This record gives sequence, C-alpha cells and structure tokens, in this order.
Amino acid sequence: MYIELEVSNKRSNVKRLLIRERAIIGRQNHCDIRVVSNELSREHCRIEVDHDEAHLIDLGSTNGTYLNQNKLEPHQPYQLSEGDIIRLGPAAFSIRIHDMNESAALDETLSSVSEETINGEVELTSNVPPISQDEETISVDDLESSAEGDSPVQFTEDELDDLIDEEAEEDDSFLAGVSSDSDMKAVSDDDDAYDRFLSDL
Repeated sequence: MYIELEVSNKRSNVKRLLIRERAIIGRQNHCDIRVVSNELSREHCRIEVDHDEAHLIDLGSTNGTYLNQNKLEPHQPYQLSEGDIIRLGPAAFSIRIHDMNESAALDETLSSVSEETINGEVELTSNVPPISQDEETISVDDLESSAEGDSPVQFTEDELDDLIDEEAEEDDSFLAGVSSDSDMKAVSDDDDAYDRFLSDL
C-alpha cells in the first residue's frame, strides 16, 4: 500500500503527495515535506507506511499534531485510515490509502507529481488568517507610528484645493470692512477728504 496526501491549502504549489515508506514533515530544509510556518517545529511529525498499515507519529512538536481534531501524544504511533485529516499549524492534509494492486495509471499520475516532491525540497506555504475576517487587525508599522507620535497628515488634491479656498477667505477677513477695491474711496491731497476716509473706516 501507499499513502496519498491531499493538500487542503488552495495556495499551495503542490496538491498531492505520495508516500511509499516514510516521510518527515517539518519546517527545516532537510524534511521530506517542508511547510514554511513558524507554527511548525523543525521536525514536526513523521508518516510511516509498512505493508498494509500506515502510522502518524508526532516528533515532540511544540504546537502538536492533530489527527481528526485530536491532539496526538508525542512519539506514539497512530494508525491512519482513509479520509483522516492531519492538521499541523496552518497546514492540513487529507489521507487517501491506495493498494499496490490498483491501476498503474493512477500510480504514474501520482508519481510524476509526488515522488519528486517527497525526495526534494518543497515548500507548502499557507496564508490562514489568524483571526476572523470581521475582526480588525493593526500592522506593526501602525503601532510604531502611534508610539512615536502622530504621522504626517496627507491630503488629496481636492482637499488641498478646499484648504486653499479657506485660507483665502481668512486672508480677506483681515481687510476690515473692505470687500473689494470699488468700496475704497480715492484719497486726495485735501485733508478733509482724508479725514472723511478715515471716519468711513
């Protein structure tokens, strides 16, 4: 028999993985299946296939290995069955069990994708949001700017035009009682005319 892992994450560059004997899953480069996430230990868990049975073993991981939502005891083998779900950190794998007597066509299809994956270094990246979508998150940059003080104010082009108009209106208010050039009376050399001009102001 052999085990097929179906990767649940839609953004993963690999969808199916084939395990014939054993595979270590973790975040280190040397792991057979590498999941890039700080939630995984360097060597998180191991899958072993032996004749007509397959087992999952947690390798003492920090955040644990889950089989069908049940957390595994470290270093204890748990038998895998068709349809089981393995979850470690942000990654989830669905188990498919195949008999060696099944069609060679399926074997070749899986091998072309998966054997190269198992023997090489494949990164299964996962973008699972840490909180629900209706909750609000604040970036680190936002927190830093709040600690240092208010960030520079930014305006759109329309907002700048409005500010310029407001400043122009404020400047006009300094011309006490004079709304336009036509309101200003001409001043002659006559002292009486000058006095009348001052009294009008």
